[in-house]
Amino acid sequence: MTSVMAEAIRKLMEQDQETTAAKRRFLARIRSAPDRGTAGNVTWTRDELHER
Repeated sequence: MTSVMAEAIRKLMEQDQETTAAKRRFLARIRSAPDRGTAGNVTWTRDELHER
C-alpha cells in the first residue's frame, strides 16, 4: 500500500510542476506579446463587438 501511495503522491507532484511551468510560459508570452496598435487600451465595448 505504501508504494501505491508514494506513486500517487509522485504523480500529483509532477502534475503540479507541469502546471506551474505552463503558468510561467503563459505569463512570459503575455509579457512579450506584440503591440496590436491599441497601446493596451480597449477602445470598444462588448456591445459593439456583438452587434448583429
